[in-house]
Amino acid sequence: MWGKVIKSAAEHLTVGAVSTETGIYAAMVTRGQAYYHAFAPADWPMVATWIRSQAGRRTSAKIRLVLDFDQYQLFQAQRPDDNVPQSDWRQILALAVRDRLEYPVNECQIDYFPLPDDVRGAHERVNVVVAHKPRLKKLVDAIHDADLDIDAISVPELELRHLFSSDLGEEVGKGLCVTAPRKERIAFLLYRNSALYMTRTLSGMRAWEEYLMPDDLDVRESLLLEMQRTLDFYQTQLQQPPVKLALVPDWGGMTDDLAGYLAANLGIEIKVLTSPTLGDGNDHPDIRRALTLADAAARVVEDGHG
Repeated sequence: MWGKVIKSAAEHLTVGAVSTETGIYAAMVTRGQAYYHAFAPADWPMVATWIRSQAGRRTSAKIRLVLDFDQYQLFQAQRPDDNVPQSDWRQILALAVRDRLEYPVNECQIDYFPLPDDVRGAHERVNVVVAHKPRLKKLVDAIHDADLDIDAISVPELELRHLFSSDLGEEVGKGLCVTAPRKERIAFLLYRNSALYMTRTLSGMRAWEEYLMPDDLDVRESLLLEMQRTLDFYQTQLQQPPVKLALVPDWGGMTDDLAGYLAANLGIEIKVLTSPTLGDGNDHPDIRRALTLADAAARVVEDGHG
């Protein structure tokens, strides 16, 4: 994504960070130990102080910034012709998605990444990530003003794979569905090996907290139906093997009960993706989501993925 991705663990320490309206959430893995911390909104100087205190002043650290779900938009667009110079792609793709933006096209920061080669029509389409340039510049300037360097700017769809790529073995190669909360909505992210194959956000559905209510079968059945539709689309339209494993985030409460319900009705294995915590008893799901994204970004160099 935006910025150079450094793949050599010896060059610097990668600090994963997510900046939201409620605060900055950061993660680092150093000397085999993971550290997590929350800071006041926009307080990047304190982030810099924390990094030095944990990693030492001699360690070169860079921020791998993960945009939260409401800080960008992800589309698919027609892939520019092969004879079009790569330097012109961003302008062409910006024009292709301009009618779907919430701001003028000249205010968009745009990047793109390909679909996996074995997806039907992969050479005709491309994934397009768009952020509001003034908002992004304000965030980047604040990080630089704190005397911090940015390694890369990425999005959850590309970062979450670093959490499970080495832990789930052969199941990832068969297909994996990750259920992620997006504020009040839910997103399905489907991967195979370390590649993102498709995303689907449930708009118009109920707040995701309601899916944890053990007595509301109608709500659970609606989630089950949409999850089954997503898995069917992945298999039939993208022509991929059936998904054998799904991860749901640790929402607390009745998460295990919900996972059991989905597993029994979908006929696949469901695992709960344990989220990092701050250890202060504040386990609000929005904090868990931000810490999970920061943790994934902090492990990108360790896992050797860009």
